[in-house]
Amino acid sequence: MKRILRLAAWMIAVVGGITLGLAAHAEQADAAVYYVNNQSGAGCSNASAGTSTAAPWCDFTPVNARTFAAGDQVLLRSGATWTGQTLTLKGSGTAANPIVLSAYGTGAKPVIAPGTTDAIAVLIDGYAGWKIAGLELKNAWEGIRLQYDHAYNRDYIWIENMTIRDMTAAYNSAPSTYNHTSAGISVKTMADAVSPAYTDKVNAPGRLTALTNLTIKNVAFYNCDAATWFGAPVSGFNPNEHLWTKRVVMDNLTIDGGGMWGFNVLFVDGGDAHQPDGQKHRRRLQSVRLGRHGGRLFQKRGGDRRRDRERGQTPRSKLRRRRLRLRRRRQEHFAARHEHSRYGRRGHFPLQQFESAGHRLGHRE
Repeated sequence: MKRILRLAAWMIAVVGGITLGLAAHAEQADAAVYYVNNQSGAGCSNASAGTSTAAPWCDFTPVNARTFAAGDQVLLRSGATWTGQTLTLKGSGTAANPIVLSAYGTGAKPVIAPGTTDAIAVLIDGYAGWKIAGLELKNAWEGIRLQYDHAYNRDYIWIENMTIRDMTAAYNSAPSTYNHTSAGISVKTMADAVSPAYTDKVNAPGRLTALTNLTIKNVAFYNCDAATWFGAPVSGFNPNEHLWTKRVVMDNLTIDGGGMWGFNVLFVDGGDAHQPDGQKHRRRLQSVRLGRHGGRLFQKRGGDRRRDRERGQTPRSKLRRRRLRLRRRRQEHFAARHEHSRYGRRGHFPLQQFESAGHRLGHRE
């Protein structure tokens, strides 16, 4: 009798395993690959299914109209360039089965160059579970915008092997506005300032989270006013409307010719920043910008070399001046916290946290 029961249990387990395997296979089989190629002779048509390299889509119109599913891929032809359009990505995958935006074929990276004022090259509005790799973005206000307007608890965005260039005031209608800075990658959120559950400024860990698990790896930023800009609101400006971005990894990033900011990291809770050799950044106060709305983990280093030579600046002298500025900021910060004014205790906010090398980085005001 026991032998029969064991045999029955074994058969149930086998059948169950086969069923699960078939379900997983069916899920993968449902995933589709879509091709976009506007090159001469590609035979492209926006009316086609877009699932064949012999009949790809021409531009982003059919891409922007479709909501993709986990496992789908959107592949742009290497060597091709698209202008005058924003690529808007809809649908959510998972960390284990993301939706992929990348390239196919040989040659230079596909280029997305909107070339118009306040344009965004790639927009993800309210979705997650995407992996973006192997593209070049240029001539726009923002390269990649991750936007979460009353959208919470999204998981997984992976950005890798990208070139982002020329995100400057030339494509920005309000370049002098703080939260309208041109940026290579931006994360913008919005909640309801009237709801303590959404804001919780005084007890920041209670703030809601927009996105968890954001990885930016092997990305080069050239001539961008800011490489990254985390924490800006979707519209207007109210520090009580920000949401957390959690578990951020920034690995092997290059910035050359930044005009205003380096890596602006606001309202980030937990993450690592790696140098190309894999060592974590261990700078603490030297790397944190003291200000009202958050800490900046990295600062643009070196500036324009020709300008530095003309001014007689050396790396040592610039480091000395940075330390003096930081010392003055700490003194002013200390004095402000002990005044009974709008800069005193009534203006005191808790730490905006970014964790690196075991430290909690951020600021108090």
